[in-house]
Amino acid sequence: MHAVLRCLSACVFAGLPRPAQVEMKALDELIAQKLPRLAAHLAELEAEVSILATDWFLTLFATSMPAETVARLWDALFNEGSKVLYRAALALLKSSEPALLACDNAGDELSCRAGQ
Repeated sequence: MHAVLRCLSACVFAGLPRPAQVEMKALDELIAQKLPRLAAHLAELEAEVSILATDWFLTLFATSMPAETVARLWDALFNEGSKVLYRAALALLKSSEPALLACDNAGDELSCRAGQ
């Protein structure tokens, strides 16, 4: 734990983006590659992916999936690493893509939110 805190502190004090911002930027780029229609739609609405996904990463999906699914996700996370979080986020977004594409403003994105 001490090593993690040291690394996070070094990022903050070095003027680098905070870890959550880095995760959201990486997810943004993955959405652009894997879900281009959704990426274009979010850009058109000027909606950031962080509106949808910040709580997923901060809670490791505990608030957006059934407990049994979260347990499996966490098992995969501990075995395969953080790439599992991005896969889960993309899966939630893909499954909710039709509803998200139907939203016509950034505020609606929250009510159409994937995983809720």
